[in-house]
Amino acid sequence: MLAVAAVLAMIAAACNNNGGGGGSSPSATKSQAPAVKVAMLYDLGGRGDKSFNDAAAAGLDKAKSEFNIDAKELQPNSGGTNRTELIDLAASQGYKLLIGVGFLYAPNIGAAAAKYPDIKFGDVDGFIDHTTCDTCQDESPTGNLSSLLFAENEGSYLVGAAAALKSQTHHIGFIGGVEIDLIKKFEAGYVAGAKSIDPSITIDIKYLTQPPNFGGFNDPAAAQVAAQGMYQGGADVVYHLVQGWHPDVRPEGRRGGLLHLRRFRGRHQEPAGRHRGQDQERRDHRSHQPIGSGASS
Repeated sequence: MLAVAAVLAMIAAACNNNGGGGGSSPSATKSQAPAVKVAMLYDLGGRGDKSFNDAAAAGLDKAKSEFNIDAKELQPNSGGTNRTELIDLAASQGYKLLIGVGFLYAPNIGAAAAKYPDIKFGDVDGFIDHTTCDTCQDESPTGNLSSLLFAENEGSYLVGAAAALKSQTHHIGFIGGVEIDLIKKFEAGYVAGAKSIDPSITIDIKYLTQPPNFGGFNDPAAAQVAAQGMYQGGADVVYHLVQGWHPDVRPEGRRGGLLHLRRFRGRHQEPAGRHRGQDQERRDHRSHQPIGSGASS
């Protein structure tokens, strides 16, 4: 949920700096201040992915309920090749706060911050400095750019510890969408957390694609195959970072249930998705809770 908190913090700051007054309540600010034009630039999948984008959307929705905001929501095409065009569109329409969701926006957001010094920019999960693009600059207290980051390894450490506690076979798994440094942080935390509970535990690691192919982040079919292989190999808990995947791997000889954090309670198995929307959907359909949702909770 740190994506939500980051979005709220930026929007609240923009509202308070736009004539709302230092001591005003959110309702007073909403009624008195001019509307702040905010553009939310989702990653692939957009609103409704029950994952990373939905966490940001929840923050935007909450901010809209508390502040006077004119919001625009955009998402890239299926190949993610029009990120710069989306930023230019929002800037040309007078939006004064642009938030990119996902590290793939980093070079586009960094370049735009230099191009549009009077617009504030933020990138959720993306670190931007002078090395990110030719015109990118380092962040500064007086600048117009914020890298909205969180400690991925810490949340995943807790998931790893919980996975080891839940596992009955002393064998768990990790599925990353793409093998990049950011996702390796999730892996490192998960492995460290699991081994803090069970030093001899077996941990299967699988990445769906390698850069420059980032399709693994949105490839539920490949994640399904990877999880099935881990299950057949003896893993009984699997932690994943793949958007839009609702695991439905059925072990042989059983009816119903899901693999993907496979600790049986009757015929049910518990999935451990990274993001809150995936876990909430499962809670809506089953009487027991998943063990955790990783770094975004």
